[in-house]
Amino acid sequence: MPGSGSLSFDTDDLQLNDAAFAVYTTGGTTCPNLVLTRVATSCSSGGSLNGGNMPVTNVTGLTPGTTVYIRVWRDNAGANDGTFVICARNPQTPSGCWYTLRLTDSAGDGWNGGFVTLCINGSCTNYTVYGSLSTVVFTANVGDLVTLSYTAVGGFQNQVSWTLSASTGANIWPGPISNPPSSGPQHSMTVNAACNVPPAPISDCIGHQVVCNNQNISYNPSNTGNVVDLTSTNDGCLAGEQQGAWFVFTTNAAGNIAFTLNVAVGTDYDFAVWGPFAPGAPPCPPPGAPIRCNWSATTGPTGLSLSSFTPSVGAVGSPFSQWITAGANEMYILYVDNWSRNGISFSLTWQNTPTNILDCVLPVELVEFDAYGTGAVAQLKWTTASEENLSHFVIERSADGTRFDALNQVQAAGERSLVTRYETIDQSPMRGVNHYRLRMVDDDGSVQHSKVIPVRFGWSPASVQVFPNPAGSSLWVAAHDVDEGWQWRILDASGRMVRAGRAMAESAQFEIPLTIESGAYVLEVLDQNGATMGQARFVKD
Repeated sequence: MPGSGSLSFDTDDLQLNDAAFAVYTTGGTTCPNLVLTRVATSCSSGGSLNGGNMPVTNVTGLTPGTTVYIRVWRDNAGANDGTFVICARNPQTPSGCWYTLRLTDSAGDGWNGGFVTLCINGSCTNYTVYGSLSTVVFTANVGDLVTLSYTAVGGFQNQVSWTLSASTGANIWPGPISNPPSSGPQHSMTVNAACNVPPAPISDCIGHQVVCNNQNISYNPSNTGNVVDLTSTNDGCLAGEQQGAWFVFTTNAAGNIAFTLNVAVGTDYDFAVWGPFAPGAPPCPPPGAPIRCNWSATTGPTGLSLSSFTPSVGAVGSPFSQWITAGANEMYILYVDNWSRNGISFSLTWQNTPTNILDCVLPVELVEFDAYGTGAVAQLKWTTASEENLSHFVIERSADGTRFDALNQVQAAGERSLVTRYETIDQSPMRGVNHYRLRMVDDDGSVQHSKVIPVRFGWSPASVQVFPNPAGSSLWVAAHDVDEGWQWRILDASGRMVRAGRAMAESAQFEIPLTIESGAYVLEVLDQNGATMGQARFVKD
């Protein structure tokens, strides 16, 4: 038992698919004549998230250092015998910065040898899935470099996925990954003072975007966020959340509110509007049912129309609901949901009367935002002419220009009418095009985004040479154009990593002892962030 005096036990089915277990302590007698006492309430015969017929339980209040024993048996005469997975972990919340790596297999039969490599400052550990789920909780210190890479082995790669989340449960690196996933580096980050906790995404109500000045909006929702905002108590005609985005707008005068969600025919978008509320921070999640709701199964454009008279629409009905007659200084919450979940974006345009009904004062006047590459890092600079009730800036990065992840956060200067200049660095840009933007957050949680700036990063392939080839007891590697230190790994014919290591910074040659079986292999050279720079094939005699 750890110092907390508590342990959580969980199981996952493999061949054994219907089991039970109980936890025991001993009076001190050693094997094979143990005197065991069952821990009260520790007997379990089901309830695991990995399989309803597999056991899970928590034991608490035991003396730290006590040895405990777990007895596992087949619980049903008709069930299968055989192998299974059991896990024991300390449920106590770690101190400092901690993260959760959650690995899943949708078929529940494991990754067949594939694995994720988690490295903290170059110290690496491989993790895999034997059943349907593996959960890894790890800690890191501020300034540590954390990298994730994946090695694919075997078939059915479309069943593989994983996520990396912060201590709040918010995703830092989202899954599922590309389907099927590709081997190689997947994510890297430097642990910051905020423990890399990302700001709430637009797919959560608290991460909403504030709409001002009749602005048009284009977006491609990709997930439901980290918070369950919609339930049967407040989703109205909607069926919960599918893939959506949240928006908030406030009127400055009385008038009519109408909009069109422009969507290609064949894609089904739905929406709901809640309000009116007093101006300020919106209530998240929305309280009660929406005042406008449309769940029409008709694909293509939808929205609020000045010619429709039906406030809410179910699956059968017009894709347009009635406009909103609004008073001055009223706040509304809008949720736009992609029922089709097909990766098709929408664009929102307004048909309000008067057209300036949504005019508002933004918390910041952004004069300039620029991003460019400098060596192996990205330099980001921006300037504001004035700030009012501005809380902070979030630097966001995207690989595709659609789904953005938070990199770091910069505190705003606050109430200023003077020119203020800011800058920060992305120490680990992705290979290829990096799309950067600023997220400007007001004290009340409202958000404004800057324009998106693309910056391309690439490394000229390192000239990797290996000798002798075929190799005997060792292999010499020469990698040119590598001036920041590098890593290496050896893959067998199936793509499985059999050895890995690091070379000293600015080392042009390195000897690798070959304690591997005879056969054909690939040597990969990676930079210090885990990005592949070059490779060479060799044969081990």
